[in-house]
Amino acid sequence: MPRALLVFEPPDGGVAEHVLQLATRLSGHGVQVTVAGPAESVVYPALEQAGVPFERLPFGRSLRPGPYVRSLRRLRALARSGDHDLVHVHSSKAGAVARIAALGTGVPVVYTPHCFPFIGPQSRRRRVLSALVEGALGRISAAIVCVSEDERRRLHQRAAQLFGGADYEVAYHLHHSGEVTAALAPALRAAEAALRQHALDVAETNLQIAAAGMRTDSD
Repeated sequence: MPRALLVFEPPDGGVAEHVLQLATRLSGHGVQVTVAGPAESVVYPALEQAGVPFERLPFGRSLRPGPYVRSLRRLRALARSGDHDLVHVHSSKAGAVARIAALGTGVPVVYTPHCFPFIGPQSRRRRVLSALVEGALGRISAAIVCVSEDERRRLHQRAAQLFGGADYEVAYHLHHSGEVTAALAPALRAAEAALRQHALDVAETNLQIAAAGMRTDSD
């Protein structure tokens, strides 16, 4: 029987409800589910009624490091216990803590951000910092599950900026302004940079831009 650990941080709202629905439905499909979340959550009574075990972590709404360090230690112990084949983590704070906790344990981690922290009315400093953290942690994620096409598109755009750099920006704007031949060289450079970082989706987009430039150049 597959065994999954679902981790979340917000005590209520869409993320908590999503985890509740996922936990109960996976259990109904033969998956052994354990949930780890904040000290209190509106979904715990429903999980208890459904017979889904859950663990309370000292997650908090503040950015004080203490609760997150304690949560990290507990999550690392859970990941190393051998009781879980997969960790599926929800929301950005829990996503950062759980992915770090699972490093070196051999347990794959799937991440669902439910809106990336670099999206929305944040300061430029926070957006840049969040993008760098998400970029680094993305490399140790088995998969990232976006809850909408817009979120997927924004992730791809941010990844391209991180891994393709200025070449991606130049190639993208040249391609979409109709100068597809001029976009060829920067697109190839951006694709090579993305491949070095194993950012395959970013590399594929740049290779498509380059291919369009090659076709135009040969006409």
